[in-house]
Amino acid sequence: MRYSSPVPPGLPLVSVCPMGNRLVVSCTPGANGDPPTSYDITVEPNGTHIITASNGTVEQNIPGLLPNTTYTVRVIAINCAGSSGEVTVTATTVPPGLPLVTVRPMGNGLVVSCTPGANGDPPTSYDITVEPNGTHIITPSNGMVEQNIPGLLANTTYTVRVIAINCAGSSGVVAVNASTARIAVGVGVGVGVPLILVILAVVIMILYKSYHPTMYAPSSNKWAVHELQPEPKL
Repeated sequence: MRYSSPVPPGLPLVSVCPMGNRLVVSCTPGANGDPPTSYDITVEPNGTHIITASNGTVEQNIPGLLPNTTYTVRVIAINCAGSSGEVTVTATTVPPGLPLVTVRPMGNGLVVSCTPGANGDPPTSYDITVEPNGTHIITPSNGMVEQNIPGLLANTTYTVRVIAINCAGSSGVVAVNASTARIAVGVGVGVGVPLILVILAVVIMILYKSYHPTMYAPSSNKWAVHELQPEPKL
């Protein structure tokens, strides 16, 4: 029986995915050569150097990187016969993009809705500030967030500022102006201004008629107004 000599692995297929302040390096055996038994991975400029065992495809996490920074990842496939050439891939750690923010009034408060923007990696929290009352909330996020801001003044305009945050950094500031709801002033329980005006108009009409006696009688298809005449004396 004849055995063939082992062959060094061919160039691996390498992809690098930024995930916040880390990179995920995926390595797959190339089309040529024998399969690798390990991959030699180097990340610059931070100097990470990992040799990871392989039975085919490998996903290697590279944590603790700086936000918004470009790194160069160099990968070599290795087996007992030797090593492949070097494959180089660059990738940038990405903070979240500007979030999409809407604000709507709710009683004496506001409801702030935050959705991840189209660019950057997803946020892990939102930093929400309301001015001029000074409310400051950092709320965790797994995507969209609705945050209630209670205890505000009625019929008052506030500025809501939102920053999206993940482990790679933060987005710019999105500012939205919104007004709390106008509260009707009432007299008694459940009696508002419109009803008071109606009652006042009825009272005025009654007083007017008491000083200007008239009689309303039907005339054809409409009501005619006749002044009351004093009765003749006998």
